[in-house]
Amino acid sequence: MDEKLSRNGHRNRVRSVVEENGLKTLLPHQILEFLLFYGIPYKDTKEIARELLATFGDFENVLLASVDDLTKIKGMTKNAALLLHSLPEIFSFYLRSKNSPKTVLTPDKILSYLETLFSEKQNECFFLISLDASHKLIHADLIAEGNFGIVFPDPKTIVEKALKHNAASVILTHNHPSAVPSPSENDIKSTNKLETVLSAIGIKLLDHIIVGADSAYSFYLKSVLRTDNDLSCYPCVRLPSGKIKTNDAPIH
Repeated sequence: MDEKLSRNGHRNRVRSVVEENGLKTLLPHQILEFLLFYGIPYKDTKEIARELLATFGDFENVLLASVDDLTKIKGMTKNAALLLHSLPEIFSFYLRSKNSPKTVLTPDKILSYLETLFSEKQNECFFLISLDASHKLIHADLIAEGNFGIVFPDPKTIVEKALKHNAASVILTHNHPSAVPSPSENDIKSTNKLETVLSAIGIKLLDHIIVGADSAYSFYLKSVLRTDNDLSCYPCVRLPSGKIKTNDAPIH
């Protein structure tokens, strides 16, 4: 059988499987093979997919690899490398788009939403989440980004962003990409300072959530923030079991 006809027949069979059953029945190398159809039009992509997994270790690391490293694999094209490298950012954008403005950050959404903010961030980042009077999402602003332990939010910038979005309340959040989500002394001091500054202009600071690798830390649940605000509707009063640790570290 002509090699080109055989290859086209194989691609059609894979496409039929995806069309009928989605990706759930495919193995990691088969999913990569399918994705590579759209970046490598006239080659057998099965062996390229296997080589990608052998080189980078697993599916996740393939997508996290740089375009330059991906194109070092024999048979890979620049278009295919760009496609694979862009997928994590596309996934993140999709998840964020599900939480469109005016979405209420309910208990089952708050952490999944925070995960979308930090999913593509390798460095420590600090976000301001602005909410309206009904605790509906208005906007999330990246305030600062840097190396671990040196991300300091600028109070002036936070106030400007909150006022710009006409926020009634805000949630602060930052990540510890490779560490436990326990607050530093500086985290506590800066959060208390920001709470005072925001309160002076009539904006409630509902919480500061630190997101770690597999857990998160809530300043509100640890009673680091004042409790004189009406937080009966605040989503972090109840959170998915096992996700927020309320006793990670003592507060000094």
